[in-house]
Amino acid sequence: MISKNNQRKKEFNQEYFKKITNEIHCNSELSNEELFKKFNSSPNGLTKEQVDKNISTYGKNDTRDDKNEPVIIQFFKSFLNAFVFVLVIIGIITYLTSIAFVPKSQQSWSQIYIIVVLILVSGIITFTQEFRSEKAAESLRKLIKSTCFVKRDNKNFSKIDTKDLAVGDIVKLQTGDIIPADLKILECKDFFVSQSTLTGEAEPIEKHILNHSNSSEIGEYTNICLLGTNVVSGTATAIVIGTGENTYFGAMQDSLQETDPETNFDKSVKKVSKMLLKFMAIMVPLVLVIDWYQTKSFTSSLMFAASLAVGLTPEMLPTIVSENLAKGAVRMAKKKTVVKKIGSIQNFGSLEILCTDKTGTLTEDHIKVEECMDISGNHSDTVLKYAYINSVSQNGLQNVIDFAIIEAANERNFDNTVKNKINKLDELAFDFNRRRMSVLINENDNNILITKGAFEEMLQACKYVEINGEILEIDNKVLRNLKERVDYLNSEGMRVIGVAKRTLDKASLTLKDESEMTLIGFIGFLDPPKESTKEALEALKNYGVDVKILTGDNEVVTQKVCNQVGFEITGILLGNDIKNMTDNELRNAALKTNVFAKLNPIQKARIVRVLKNADKVVAFMGDGINDSIALKESDIGISVDTAVDIAKESADIILLEKDLMVLKEGIIEGRKVFANTTKYLKLTASSNYGNSLSVLMASIFLPFVPMLPIELLVQNLIYDITQIFIPWDNVDEELIAKPRKWDSKEIGKMMIVFGPTNSLFDLITFLTMWFIFGCTTNATAPLFQTGWFIEGISNSVFVLYALRTEKVPFFQSNPSWIFNLSIIVTVIFGWALPYLPIGRAMGMVYITPWYLVYIFVLMIIFCMLCQFTKKLYIKRFNRLL
Repeated sequence: MISKNNQRKKEFNQEYFKKITNEIHCNSELSNEELFKKFNSSPNGLTKEQVDKNISTYGKNDTRDDKNEPVIIQFFKSFLNAFVFVLVIIGIITYLTSIAFVPKSQQSWSQIYIIVVLILVSGIITFTQEFRSEKAAESLRKLIKSTCFVKRDNKNFSKIDTKDLAVGDIVKLQTGDIIPADLKILECKDFFVSQSTLTGEAEPIEKHILNHSNSSEIGEYTNICLLGTNVVSGTATAIVIGTGENTYFGAMQDSLQETDPETNFDKSVKKVSKMLLKFMAIMVPLVLVIDWYQTKSFTSSLMFAASLAVGLTPEMLPTIVSENLAKGAVRMAKKKTVVKKIGSIQNFGSLEILCTDKTGTLTEDHIKVEECMDISGNHSDTVLKYAYINSVSQNGLQNVIDFAIIEAANERNFDNTVKNKINKLDELAFDFNRRRMSVLINENDNNILITKGAFEEMLQACKYVEINGEILEIDNKVLRNLKERVDYLNSEGMRVIGVAKRTLDKASLTLKDESEMTLIGFIGFLDPPKESTKEALEALKNYGVDVKILTGDNEVVTQKVCNQVGFEITGILLGNDIKNMTDNELRNAALKTNVFAKLNPIQKARIVRVLKNADKVVAFMGDGINDSIALKESDIGISVDTAVDIAKESADIILLEKDLMVLKEGIIEGRKVFANTTKYLKLTASSNYGNSLSVLMASIFLPFVPMLPIELLVQNLIYDITQIFIPWDNVDEELIAKPRKWDSKEIGKMMIVFGPTNSLFDLITFLTMWFIFGCTTNATAPLFQTGWFIEGISNSVFVLYALRTEKVPFFQSNPSWIFNLSIIVTVIFGWALPYLPIGRAMGMVYITPWYLVYIFVLMIIFCMLCQFTKKLYIKRFNRLL
């Protein structure tokens, strides 16, 4: 199974943890020069040769405890299951009764050989399925990479895979980064780190070059950043002091391990397993006692009861569910949808509400500068110049707005005429409360603060405007004119930011400096709608997915974009409206509303939470720092390969292309996986229940065991092999057209209705063998057992045809060719066994071929009865699968 290695847990090593924390403490007290010397590094970074040496000395940067066991160990572990255990017990008893205590002339090794073959086949199948699933999961993990910026060989910072980090590397950090290893700060500016993943502390901690904490707790050291934490704001340069298992996280990862919350589907799988095991616990002792009383042979009754226990035990359930999920994940990856957490596929198939930002989903995600104007509304390169200085000078995370400004400025050759003259002194990084970003530069011996940000937030920081070179105070008239100009740009679908400046007499900044500024103009950005958006929205609607737009943009811009792509707005809620709502009020409003504007990150997460509380399966799609909270809050967090690290880390599913059409394809594949998995669960439960009823009836009325233990085990193995191919089966369009939630109560309904239907045909077979074939004594028992074996094999596979679809099999719904082939091979093999040496070695006897014709006709009638019962069932309960 995919999760097998992930569930392995080591014992927490207190001594090793203490050693690592002591090492971090010592490194925190060393000067930068001492650290460079210790790790053979320098401010210019490691050389290529030293990187290899340090990785060899200090280890790779990989904390995962899911390293594969040797293949030979995995192979032998595949034989550790109930099926093999019972076969071994039967083999020992067979050896004692057929070889050890009988004369040499009467010894028979045939059943021993068959048991060995069954053990090998069972183990090889289990190993193959689990090995394939693990390889599939491994290939998916390789599609998702975390990167960081590293300085090496005296070159500029470049992006590398975090797994390639070495102790002594010089790392650059900015807003949104996941800390890639244990680090000591070399330089930083307004640098705040969230350590909630390690310490549980909700508030971000400001980091410094020196340790200002008196605490002995490593997490509170202000000059140390720990692997797995994330940068909330600011910038820093740091040196790697620990990688992989030699980090704080690596040393205590066992105590930090969190299992993913169980979905309803996970719980239902467990319920099915427990339910079948309860049946086994009741039926097996009952059958043992009754059969012993009837046959007077404790040994044969015990072997039969033990074989029955294997037949009723869902030993293949985890393997088949894992294979189904793994195959679905691989198929989804081919559709540019990478499943990061394999268990999220079940929720993906049940998705009802998709919450997403408009940028990159409704639009092209290629923002361009459309307007650059001063306060009077005239085109102004000066406004663009100051915005460019602000964007290109910052050390923090540049966003799409910055990229658009830089692109527009470069078209005017600012990269040559302006960039080289910038003398930056300080900066204030962007955050989602201020929604502004500031830099302080020296221009012509004047220290000038340049700030850009969202229009409303810029108004809060500005007291003046510059009109035709004249500085005027903002009064009501000016304010009204400003808002009218911005509203016009918004109505044209443009996102608008303000640009302001202020002269200071100091060379450093505080947040208080963002006040009494002079607004000098606006920049309008346009992100064209995608051509595929209208089609994708229509497709999602047809598949029963309710799309809701959650954006930080204002409502005017959002409404314009929605109209352009044909997104029908049912209502608009703003962040300020949400502030004053209770959760109940917001839930009721959110179910009716599909556009939410001017939201902050907390409000996005709150909307997701209240929709979940309305018993909806909710996905959130986002790629920014401000989306990470909502991604974690949702049932299915969806991000993109180009997202910031914290967004990818929070997501369950990664799209290799930010497009709703890609998401639609992923949803369809997820629903196919969901449908085939539920198909298997329902069929297994109802079939096992029917088998238990049949065995109980046979044990009560027959003076001999109804089937030999070896025959029962072979039948069970053949059935399990057939079910392995369910993940390859076709899925009816009706099963993927709408979200389908898992309801464990449906299992009970299926068992009660279709279990006795299966048993009815077993009973007909019993009567046929008793009255027509005259199998009433121990002498004729082998013929009875052979007849029931053939009918049992036929019943178990024909029921797959009958109940794999809600339609009429073959006439309205065709299985996949591989599923068809598996059933045909199963029937041919099962029917041929009595006529082959291996069948005779198992205790089977010749039965007239006309019996096979009889069974075929019986199975046609069985399918017709199932179809009739299926229609009544669907009419009563609305659905079958």
